[in-house]
Amino acid sequence: MNAMIKSDLITMKNSAAQLAITPVVVAIFITAMTGSLIAGAAALTVMLPFLYIFSISAYDEMNGWERFRLTLPLTRHQVAYGRYASTLLVVAVCAVIALAFSAIAVPIMSAISPDGLWAGVFAETGAPDENVMVLLASAIGVVMALLLVVAALSYPLIMRFGMTKGTRLAPIALILILAFGFWLVGDSGLLDGLGGILDGLAASTALIGVVAVACALVLYVLSALLSARLYDKRQF
Repeated sequence: MNAMIKSDLITMKNSAAQLAITPVVVAIFITAMTGSLIAGAAALTVMLPFLYIFSISAYDEMNGWERFRLTLPLTRHQVAYGRYASTLLVVAVCAVIALAFSAIAVPIMSAISPDGLWAGVFAETGAPDENVMVLLASAIGVVMALLLVVAALSYPLIMRFGMTKGTRLAPIALILILAFGFWLVGDSGLLDGLGGILDGLAASTALIGVVAVACALVLYVLSALLSARLYDKRQF
């Protein structure tokens, strides 16, 4: 699996500089224009992993690389698990970068406009300044969870049908899953219970991000197991 992780990262090496610089520029622009550090940190967290998920899958179909890779001393399970591992690594690194960006931006924004721009960023939360980084870390955790869910829903389809057909089916699958989820929650009365849980979590902002990431990781692992089975049966 380590060989597959290194293969994915090397494959993306040529475009890594461009993919890395763009999210930073966008995050700075969004933060400056909207006055929302949460929005800037979220953009920095989400952009590179989202591009990575679909770019690395697209490279599989270029010049027959996916077929050639199967002639190497790699099992299909290692290919599938390695893809999930490399994606998780990219998501984690981007989250750390977003936290570093936030830590640098907080004192700058406080110095520029302590009663104006900065106050407006977290005015709706009522959080004191000492809790700002906790809020940001929790928001980044939620964004990480959403990214992992997107990967967990997309990769099984891509592993089974390939990038071209899989990405056509992924939005349909996501819409159907969301529609079924809303129907199930609404008709079963779970929505009221969910509201109570969220109210309880609001007392501990950091817990929201932790719970979101933990739930997403469970789905991510289950998705990896499914993808490995689907890829093992795929015919080229």
